[in-house]
Amino acid sequence: MIAEESLARPFVLPQLRLDRLETSLNEPRYMVTLVGQGRRLIIAPKLADLIEQLQQGKSLEEAASALSLLWNQEVSAESLRVIIERQMFTQGLAYPEGHKLPQTMTAAEAQKVTQQPLTERLLTGQFAWRLLKGRHVGKICGPLTALYSPLSVLLALAFILSTRWLLYSTIDRSFLYQLVMQFNPAEYLVNLCLLIVVIMIHEFGHASAQMRFGLPAGGIGFQLYHYIPAFFTNVSASWRLKPRQRVVVDLGGIYFQSLASSILYLLYLETHYLPFMLAVLVSDVLCLVSINPFLRFDGYWLLTDALAVPNLQKISTRVLGHCWGKLIGRETQALPPQLSRWRAIIVGVYAILKNCFWAYLVFFIIKRARMVYGTAATTIEKFLAESLTGLRTGDVLLLTASVFRLVLFVLLLLTVSLLVLNMARKLYSLARSGLLKLRARQEVGAAGGEVA
Repeated sequence: MIAEESLARPFVLPQLRLDRLETSLNEPRYMVTLVGQGRRLIIAPKLADLIEQLQQGKSLEEAASALSLLWNQEVSAESLRVIIERQMFTQGLAYPEGHKLPQTMTAAEAQKVTQQPLTERLLTGQFAWRLLKGRHVGKICGPLTALYSPLSVLLALAFILSTRWLLYSTIDRSFLYQLVMQFNPAEYLVNLCLLIVVIMIHEFGHASAQMRFGLPAGGIGFQLYHYIPAFFTNVSASWRLKPRQRVVVDLGGIYFQSLASSILYLLYLETHYLPFMLAVLVSDVLCLVSINPFLRFDGYWLLTDALAVPNLQKISTRVLGHCWGKLIGRETQALPPQLSRWRAIIVGVYAILKNCFWAYLVFFIIKRARMVYGTAATTIEKFLAESLTGLRTGDVLLLTASVFRLVLFVLLLLTVSLLVLNMARKLYSLARSGLLKLRARQEVGAAGGEVA
């Protein structure tokens, strides 16, 4: 017989907010936000139903009765207690009675609590700093939402396409390369500043798109993503939107960045100042990198929202594992039952292409590693010598440009090294796992032989 206290509420709930996600899955998904803790989780509908019942202040018996009717199956208070202890306690969605609830924190405090330890961040190259608060971003992006009206988008696309046609149909790449190699420190710094401005406008594009659909703008910050310098925008509120609206938010950054680059190209046509053109070219390359769906940049989230499949990387790995298991005749984990057939095909193709991309990237890096690392010491020595020259002569521009070049080159080396080490670590884990499975089969076979 269940103790009466276990049928009451031997637990407390923190402040939670539930939002239903618009996805293509046959079974809905919910986003639960732990308010003031900087954490969000995607949960299944039954757990969302349970949380809703508990948020209404119902006891476990009352919740069990209501859920029995809702789910059309018998649910006991004891089974709900087990779910709460095994699933909600472990995720911080509930706490034992008498436990002190976590205090509500600001965004900055929540980031400090949830961020990885320093050692782990150094090994993964993951660092983030906030530059602009959401309210400041909102003031800047409020007027920019007009650029998402149908007429504005049509005119902007015509402007972008026409400037790109003029640029790439007339450019002399070899001549441009020779000129770039002769950049003086002032031109290098101007080009760097232009790129920073353009990339910041990229982030304003994401924030403006979110505001266009009635959501508040999130903060903007600077991060090192695997030691790659990048800006980011907090668009977590966009999970409340429909998939097609989230696609607009995903594309908003590239849209704004391309528009800003087109304006720079017009300035180049008027002034013939080379840093303007180089900023446009580098910006377009960065757009191509950003739209790559195999990196966790805009392209990945665009594909995720276009397919309306949350956790695309995790699900794609599961689909690929299932197909590989069937191919070699082994029992594997079943496909997600909520995934339609044609989406499962697309996700499976994505998983294959993703693995091919990363294999090629690592191969390319290893192939070029000798050249990169062989000249690394010489390159670093050159930038250090230029920095010392600028410091000794009082040439601020030379000193600043040399320091930036040195820092960016060191970050490039760290990124390349990190990619190779991560791939080596994954290969080691796969090999170790395979050896353990092989050893387990051999032990089972030996035990079977002894019994026989």
